[in-house]
Amino acid sequence: MTKRKNDNLNIEEKEATKIIIPGFDDYYCTFDFKMKPIPLSKIEEMAKEMREFPKKNPKAKFLSDFYRSKGISQKSFDQLSSKHECLREARELYLQHVGERMQGNAVDGKAHWPAIKHSLWRYNKDFEDDDKHAAEMKSMVQDEVNKAIATVFNITNKNGSEEK
Repeated sequence: MTKRKNDNLNIEEKEATKIIIPGFDDYYCTFDFKMKPIPLSKIEEMAKEMREFPKKNPKAKFLSDFYRSKGISQKSFDQLSSKHECLREARELYLQHVGERMQGNAVDGKAHWPAIKHSLWRYNKDFEDDDKHAAEMKSMVQDEVNKAIATVFNITNKNGSEEK
């Protein structure tokens, strides 16, 4: 604890210290609103559950459906995922599964394809490339249309019509 004098008041500040326990990590529990330790074996178990979650929960649409069901905050889940390869891999599989289900629903007419196709890149990196390619093609076509319009106006102006 350090003491600091501020505006003639003595304020005691607690310095944040993190206790590191071998074989454990921690997360912020949204059920209890406090930090909790989690054994590394539980993280691996959670990764396995995450891979199965979209299959067992057909209404799961977002990654948050999983970590909220476990009482884990988004920030803690992101931190755990960045530290543990098993969670990163499970996260990717989870998103692919949900994305494929969304795409399947659109193909079957159960979902609105134009709304879904622009978000599929979040679920599968293959769609990110498709979306970028579509944007590039749209830009190229627009450039060609603009050139054609400019050419038509130039020809019209050369034929003696009035310029505005």
